[in-house]
Amino acid sequence: MIISVDLGYGYVKALNNKNDREVLFHSVVAPAGEDLLDSDLGFSTTIGHKVQIRGKNSLNRNNLLVGELALIEGRAAQMTLSRDRFSRDTSVSLMMTAAYLAGGEGNITLAAGLPLAYYKNQKEAALKALRGLGCYIKVDDGKETLVNFSRVYVYPQCVGALFSYTNIPEKGIIGIIDIGYHTTDYLLAEVRPGGLRPLTTYMSTVEVGIHTAVKRFAKIFSDKTGRPLSMIEAQRLWDKDTVGRRNIDLRPMKEAAREEAGKAVAESVYNAWSEQLDFINEIVLAGGGAIEFYDILNNYLQGVELLDDPQFSNCKGFLSMAEAEELMVEDTTPANNL
Repeated sequence: MIISVDLGYGYVKALNNKNDREVLFHSVVAPAGEDLLDSDLGFSTTIGHKVQIRGKNSLNRNNLLVGELALIEGRAAQMTLSRDRFSRDTSVSLMMTAAYLAGGEGNITLAAGLPLAYYKNQKEAALKALRGLGCYIKVDDGKETLVNFSRVYVYPQCVGALFSYTNIPEKGIIGIIDIGYHTTDYLLAEVRPGGLRPLTTYMSTVEVGIHTAVKRFAKIFSDKTGRPLSMIEAQRLWDKDTVGRRNIDLRPMKEAAREEAGKAVAESVYNAWSEQLDFINEIVLAGGGAIEFYDILNNYLQGVELLDDPQFSNCKGFLSMAEAEELMVEDTTPANNL
């Protein structure tokens, strides 16, 4: 089985090559406390995940809250904006949970990604951290099982999104903007008879994304209420319209923050592509921020389009690229060379 995991700074996305199951949860982990209530009392258990993880050679289990449950309930909740995130314990827990929920069991092939500007320098370190990584894991009421990454492929984000695009024009220049939680990747590629040729001077990463809006929202909220917000708290409130007994209206604060962050993304890409803007035939948007900032990007760049299911575009692209590489591996095995 091949499992593709897009370990976003805001959300984790995962797919497998056997069915259409989509896995999506917040990139947040927290230590799990002891349950004081019985599970049969009728309370809702539909948010987030309770996870038990233990090493391949260990009997000690680490109990965690993952996703929305960690965001809402978790004390000492953790989300990382680190560039070398594959070496972080938090990231390992998120990757393993995603692989389990996507149906991973035993030895699996993993496809993952790195921001475009980090890819060249971090690819080998990411492969070293992930290849052979495994643990026994149990999520919610599922069975405990071993998940082991026996083969690993690491691809650049945005390129993954490009490979998920099924309506590439027959010729011209195509631009793709992949707006994530912490980073925005962008690239231009020329469509040629032999395939796509990236325009290397017009591709990079900026550390601007949805988190920019969430941080700005936290500052506006603090200025208006006198109550500071952590990033975890701000992220939890980002999906709400009002909060508290006073019904504090969050909508104008969020809209102001979204507008400022969206303009920062748009300006970054506009400035990077300024020399080519008149020659670009098509611009498509990918990533979770594509919907969040669509109207702002459209005002700046005129006529942008959303990819189908933009939040999963990288994940789908990674999966397609890994499937192609697996076929190449099979074709070069001794049995196929007789």
